[in-house]
Amino acid sequence: MRALPQTLLLGILLLGLSLAVLSTAPSNAAGAKDGFVHSTQEASKTMRNTTIATALRRIAGMAIIIVAAVVVLFPLLVLLMEKRLVYHPTSAPAVSWDLPWLQVEDCAFRTADGRRLHGWWRAAAGPKGERKPPVILWCHGNAGNITHRAENLELMSRNGLSALLYDYRGYGKSEGRPSEKGLCLDAQAAYDYLRNERGVEAGRICLLYTSDAADELDG
Repeated sequence: MRALPQTLLLGILLLGLSLAVLSTAPSNAAGAKDGFVHSTQEASKTMRNTTIATALRRIAGMAIIIVAAVVVLFPLLVLLMEKRLVYHPTSAPAVSWDLPWLQVEDCAFRTADGRRLHGWWRAAAGPKGERKPPVILWCHGNAGNITHRAENLELMSRNGLSALLYDYRGYGKSEGRPSEKGLCLDAQAAYDYLRNERGVEAGRICLLYTSDAADELDG
């Protein structure tokens, strides 16, 4: 909504234009007053033309006012509803966290602004060889929480990948409320957790972002 000031300015200009149209004096183009009105018929015609012109002017002015209102109010409405339109978190009590088949380690870490985030660490399944597998830093879509991606987390593990799947602020068991700036801090905190707490080399970390439509990964 960075264009909001320009939108408000446009609305003000349109409102000023509508007031100018409504306040314009009726035109005498029909020649009603050319010194004297020479006939009753001519006077009647002049009044009729003036009435029509005034009505059209008022209609035009009201139309501009309506357009100005839409131009100003719609962006304001979107701004007020932005977070509800973008973020659809599911908090911890709303879903079952009892998944006995899921072998994960609960982990918690804090963001730069002090929010406590919750996530799951799932190490790669199978024997550990000399080659260290990639580690997936999974930033999920804008709805639900990590419980909705549990099966895919197991799928990654069976395919030799370790992964950190975490919830943004306001999602699942994570504190706070979601915001654009906050989600960037969340991703940085998750990355720092892998580097500092898990000791994962930077070159092994692969960032994965999936929209809700793509959260169901193919087997």
